[in-house]
Amino acid sequence: MCADRREPAGQHTVRRHNLGLVTTALATHGEMSRAGLAGCTGLTKATASALVADLLAMGLVDEAPEPTSGTRGRPAVPVRLAGDGAIAIGTDIGVDELVAVAVDLRGEVRSSRTVAWPTSERTPAQTVQRVAALVERTATAHASHRIIGCAVGVPGLVDRDAEVVRVAPNLGWSDVALGTLLRRRLTAGSSPGGGRSPWVVTIDNEAHLGALGERDLRRPGTFLFVSTGVGIGAGMVVDGHLHRGAHGFGGELGHFPVVPDGQRCACGNRGCLETVAGRDAPLARGALGGDPAALADLADVLGTGIGAAVNFFDPETVVIGGVLAPLVEDLAPLLADRWRSTVLGSRWADVDVVASHLGNPTGAHGGALAAIAAVVADPLLLDPGGTLSARGRGAAANRAGRR
Repeated sequence: MCADRREPAGQHTVRRHNLGLVTTALATHGEMSRAGLAGCTGLTKATASALVADLLAMGLVDEAPEPTSGTRGRPAVPVRLAGDGAIAIGTDIGVDELVAVAVDLRGEVRSSRTVAWPTSERTPAQTVQRVAALVERTATAHASHRIIGCAVGVPGLVDRDAEVVRVAPNLGWSDVALGTLLRRRLTAGSSPGGGRSPWVVTIDNEAHLGALGERDLRRPGTFLFVSTGVGIGAGMVVDGHLHRGAHGFGGELGHFPVVPDGQRCACGNRGCLETVAGRDAPLARGALGGDPAALADLADVLGTGIGAAVNFFDPETVVIGGVLAPLVEDLAPLLADRWRSTVLGSRWADVDVVASHLGNPTGAHGGALAAIAAVVADPLLLDPGGTLSARGRGAAANRAGRR
């Protein structure tokens, strides 16, 4: 029996909730027999088999190619999330490049595309055209998959409800209705007559998407995710939940001042962390180039900025993603030394520093994983009216009945 077993729902939400129980169990534990799913979820074997039939009809699960031996009678045929069933596309709007990553229901990257993004083309209108073209090209390469949606990561403050980028200092943007603009462009390009778009488009801060992706990939609990690139952002996950702050603007670690009267930052302040530890800062370039002195100085300023967040949030782990992730093995002991004198709780609780599981940039990979996780938790997001075809449901039920 699964350690994470939850109680089945009451009649008012039974099918939606119980479908989510089945897909979540498969996402967590891998392929399982119908009987195994029943034991894991607390559902009856008949209900588990009927739900599997629905998911087979939706194309969200498939049967494993090699059956395993059951305890009695015919071999039990395991089912699993369908790698060829659906994909989500995550995109990251960087300062000098755009990235799109396609991830399947099993959380595996199916493709990754990167295009250069010249400084002269950073206007919102030009960016929307380029992002939409990249998303459409990625979707075309996966034409046999069902497209769950597109998550867009932006390095700035994002009003998720309004789908507006309030400010993105490194892009020079303010109050850009990115969600509306991108959805309109994708809708116009979805058919020759400008038919209804198949896309569910979400806009979010790129570090928040990275934190969600890191959580959904394999890291539960409480951790601080630090996204490093030209800018530096963060996402704080507390007991498995992303802490966004009252307005969704939390995590702007790169704009924590670490050098009094330092270099002017794109945000307008001086001495912000990203001015000395961002990808294009001399310290970061020197550290990435293997200079031990630059690495030590980089650890000092990172230790100050990240250490403040550690004092405040008390995470179990600090996860570093992006361009500085390859330096984590060398940075970790230097940060630990720094925090012995600056983090009050360091005498009683160590904080692990690890490299992210996500590819760089983390927002694209994390955004796709977050979209996948939403569908795994609630498969009816892809079938809101419960309109599975009678033929598909009947065929799936017949297959289930032969087990």
